[in-house]
Amino acid sequence: GIPASAMARLFEPFYTSKEGHGTGLGLAAVYGTVVAHKGLVRAENLRGRGAAFIVLLPVLADDGSALPAGGSGDVGRVVPGRGRILVGEDEPIVRLLLTTMLSRLGYDVVAHGDGRAVVDAFREAPQRWDLVILDARMPVMSGEEAFDAIAAVREGVRVLMSSGHRRDLPPRPQMKGFLPKPYDLARLSQMVAHAIND
Repeated sequence: GIPASAMARLFEPFYTSKEGHGTGLGLAAVYGTVVAHKGLVRAENLRGRGAAFIVLLPVLADDGSALPAGGSGDVGRVVPGRGRILVGEDEPIVRLLLTTMLSRLGYDVVAHGDGRAVVDAFREAPQRWDLVILDARMPVMSGEEAFDAIAAVREGVRVLMSSGHRRDLPPRPQMKGFLPKPYDLARLSQMVAHAIND
């Protein structure tokens, strides 16, 4: 992993945490290239598994102009928004990608890696959240169990369930949709906007 003291300076030119090794230009060059292409790069430590770097870049047409994500019309339209979203996702890389995409869309996001942590965060301030996104399969407490616990705290809470395995979920009035994995920015943005504004 990357030491916490180094994380804030990671993309600075000539910064290196390994004195005498390297130039400190590698990640600065990556950052510069990504930003020049109107992209986003982010780093996060993965407990016991090193670090992950997420790079998001816009899709370009043959002439170099930006295309709407996913194609034309509403299918690929990216919908920005505002609001506070609580996320439960146990896979660190998926959690990082999801929080990065939601933040880029304009949302304030807090994410946790298990259902119990999500429920605890929700109970601390139940009126704070405009939407909760839960992975159906999480450790400690599943997404479905977390869903029921959250719904018991605040009637009318809006929840999106997500999974890489489509399963029949019992209908619940608070469930505003099912977000199948993998998802792209356009699909995510549309479902989140619909869930919050419906």
